[in-house]
Amino acid sequence: MKKTLRLALGAFFSLIALGASAQTTIWEEDWQSSEAGKLVNEVTNANAVYTLSSSNENPYTKLWVNANDESNLELLLPKKDRNESWTAEINLNGKSGNLTLSYSYNKNQITVTSETTGVTVSDVSKDGALISVPSGTQKLKLTFSNPMSQNARLDNIKLVTGGSAQEYQEVANIAELKALESGSKAKLTFTDVQVNFASGSDMYVQDATGAIDIYNCGLSYTAGQKLNGTAVVEYKVYNGMPEITSVINNELTATSGTATPSEPSIEDINSDLLCHLIKVTGKVYIENNEETGYTNYFLEDDDANSVQFYRKWSSLDGTDLSGLTDGATATVTGIVVLLNNTPAIGVTNIEYEGGEDIETVANIAALKAKAPTSKVRLTLTNAVVTFVNGKDMFVTDDSGSIDFYNCSLGYTAGTVLNGTIDVTEYKVYNKLPEITKVTENQLETSEGTATPQEVAVTAVTDDMACAYVKVSGTVRTEVVTITPSTGDPYERTNYYLKDESNNEVPFYRKWSKLEGTDISVLSDDDTATITGIVVFTDGNAAIGVTAFEYESTNIENVTAENEANGPIYNLAGQRVEKTVKGIYIQNGKKFIVK
Repeated sequence: MKKTLRLALGAFFSLIALGASAQTTIWEEDWQSSEAGKLVNEVTNANAVYTLSSSNENPYTKLWVNANDESNLELLLPKKDRNESWTAEINLNGKSGNLTLSYSYNKNQITVTSETTGVTVSDVSKDGALISVPSGTQKLKLTFSNPMSQNARLDNIKLVTGGSAQEYQEVANIAELKALESGSKAKLTFTDVQVNFASGSDMYVQDATGAIDIYNCGLSYTAGQKLNGTAVVEYKVYNGMPEITSVINNELTATSGTATPSEPSIEDINSDLLCHLIKVTGKVYIENNEETGYTNYFLEDDDANSVQFYRKWSSLDGTDLSGLTDGATATVTGIVVLLNNTPAIGVTNIEYEGGEDIETVANIAALKAKAPTSKVRLTLTNAVVTFVNGKDMFVTDDSGSIDFYNCSLGYTAGTVLNGTIDVTEYKVYNKLPEITKVTENQLETSEGTATPQEVAVTAVTDDMACAYVKVSGTVRTEVVTITPSTGDPYERTNYYLKDESNNEVPFYRKWSKLEGTDISVLSDDDTATITGIVVFTDGNAAIGVTAFEYESTNIENVTAENEANGPIYNLAGQRVEKTVKGIYIQNGKKFIVK
């Protein structure tokens, strides 16, 4: 029966030839006559003039090297928020009528328009467009821009005489579209099509006959809007999911509305509901996969029917699952998708209550006494954020210190924390205690100061992990040869701080982009004060440098002849052209100008 239907539908397709003469190339551009880094308006073409429209001080519409072929140049079309476009004014040399524009483009959506009187641009796709030009037109202006939220590349443009327009099969609704073969193009009628959810590249829509994902098509509609009209679309099935992957000839209008989820039973969630917005309530049970390290979440009804749900859109507010516990009652709203070839819910919102009681711990030391992966409610009392850089946020209370790693809490050094926060994942990574997942943040903040503990060299031990310290001593350096498992051996300079009894602690530049931490200026026997976080290197407690001060013992008088031997730097690592009174570095040695 399906085969008969497809044959019948295929009869609707036809091609109409527009122009009987052989094709003549009017304009072509592959950028190879120019060079990488050139703006589009700097590229010369024998049959066209290019102009660039941009309000940016440094425009992005320029030539780049193809990542897979260094000999090939492509034009970068920057993402839509850059508000850049470029126009080609093309000499038609007496040609008019129906013309075909073709190009290579690596995204699904491109905007091509013309301000030339009487010209129409139609069937714009990622492969090309049809251009209709009135007789007598001398020059044709075509403007190109990128409506996508990612940068795109454009290449191999060609405008030729002659053209053909396809009469796309007309389908009345989403169900008829999904009855076509994957890869089909059709003119789809939208009748009160509801936008159920939009995030990133996904826009899930639904009419009275079914639902589908309009994927990566650059449409700017929002959840709740209703769409009416027609558009030419390309339909595909990707990993079992029905998708519209291209939209052209868009004649849609949008009106306001509300995205209302259906409420099926857990038992009734199946592949027929793919792309539908649903809302389901049940009991949570959690499955930890030790092999993969993933935590799987399921919703179960009273008859033990279950459906998996997960955080498909990780940056979406209201979808954090880390606070869930076994036995909690949860209401999950989301889109039915496929996960491991099984219908599941991509969460758009979750509400829950109950479940297992969470244990409260009184301070950082009490948390660190728990087994890794423990879920607890941590109480912080006058805890100070001592240092923040990248994904690391080190916090100290009266009982100890810990790293909130990749938790995106947004606090800055010196902030004082009081209250509770649920720690849903605690780990020890390379001997460093880390909190890696949090939820239910009830912390209150106030202003304070991050003050390092001034400790002796011998005090920097494993027990001080994550502490913010300040240590003074004498510098010792050691050059070692490192032989990696792959690649060539190389030399590395190790740095140590030693006390009068020759006890030592290593220190190193853990945060390499942090200003004021370039310890390469240090030499043997320099007197230094190192401020930083107690971390680990080669399994040993060490100081990750956040700042340092030193006095050099390797100072020589400078002469004019010395100055000519190489560039000169100040103690901050900045190159200087002229020296005044002070200490400098040249050719790896320090010297003083008196």
